[in-house]
Amino acid sequence: MPYDPLLAERLRQALKTIYGVKENFKFGGPSFSINDTVFIRAHHDGNIMQRCKKERTDELLKLSGVKPLAMKGKAVQGWLIVDSELIRTDEDLNFWIEVAMYSIEEAKPTTKRKRKSQ
Repeated sequence: MPYDPLLAERLRQALKTIYGVKENFKFGGPSFSINDTVFIRAHHDGNIMQRCKKERTDELLKLSGVKPLAMKGKAVQGWLIVDSELIRTDEDLNFWIEVAMYSIEEAKPTTKRKRKSQ
């Protein structure tokens, strides 16, 4: 399931005036970071994958259309998948961008893992 290029462009436009935001291709789609810390990306089917502060996770998960990011069957702390229905307008998208950006301070930079030598 590829990312939605129209959503990627909406994210680019919304983030272009924010100092320090860089775009990279990580996790299978365009990802946006500040200080090497990914905070939001265009995900599959028009959804976004994004960070959130740990103390807001439970509150945000109560919203219909928000679910935790799961990897290998386990929820990833501080990450959400937000359904495309919740980001239809620019105002809606900006709300979720703010949620993601406020989480950066508690996040660690996203770096490539070093492969073990064989």
